[in-house]
Amino acid sequence: MLDEWRRERPEIDASGMALVPRLMRLAYFYDRAMQTASRQFGLKPGWLDVLSSLRRTGAPHRVPATELARSVLLSSGGMTSRIDRMEEAGLVRRLPDPSDRRGVLVELTGKGYDVIDRAIDAHLELYARLTTVLGSAERSTFVDLMRKQIVAFERGDAST
Repeated sequence: MLDEWRRERPEIDASGMALVPRLMRLAYFYDRAMQTASRQFGLKPGWLDVLSSLRRTGAPHRVPATELARSVLLSSGGMTSRIDRMEEAGLVRRLPDPSDRRGVLVELTGKGYDVIDRAIDAHLELYARLTTVLGSAERSTFVDLMRKQIVAFERGDAST
């Protein structure tokens, strides 16, 4: 593809095509594999992120819904809908926030705790398999480069 662009449009720098489309394709493959792994535990898209966020907070595994939405990069409306479905599945429960009478706390249930621990173990095994083609130093370099790019976007240094 790059050679064809270089031939047809020698005046342009198509080097970005060597990176961005490959990252997008890699993300597609990773996402498919992760969704397959998540389905084994009855998890819908996005649920792993919510459960992970709650699990990482430590006991009692409870956070305000607004904080949870921020941590998984979701709008408050999107978070409400996701919590509704996860609550129906018995993975989380809502509690009134004693420090904010309009606020809601989201808490991991016993079932949610069990599911996230098993799902994380499965995902860690999956991550190891997905990245086995890379050596330890390559993985470290790849992580550092992606972190650098993400930080640039978050700071607004990379235009979108």
